[in-house]
Amino acid sequence: MNKLVIILFFSMVSFVSFAQNCIPDSIIFSRQGQIDSFPLNFPNCKVVDGSIIITNRVFNLDSLIQLKSIGGNLHIQFCDTLSNLKGLDSLASIKG
Repeated sequence: MNKLVIILFFSMVSFVSFAQNCIPDSIIFSRQGQIDSFPLNFPNCKVVDGSIIITNRVFNLDSLIQLKSIGGNLHIQFCDTLSNLKGLDSLASIKG
């Protein structure tokens, strides 16, 4: 019985860790703090299945450097203080 509980526990932990790695839907970044915390909230996330929308009070994209692919669209709008796209250097594909 104890072995079964331990196996179930580790199976659930690995499933939760896997499920939180990436974003299955679209994500909206409207503040710099949201972008800055992306690697902390989604460590090892390299693929966003949906779209990414970046808008308003964003001045750098450096914390998105881990992203390799976007399954949807990439929208950058109303970001008057954004001077470059350096944080998207690792992005290999945008499929939207």
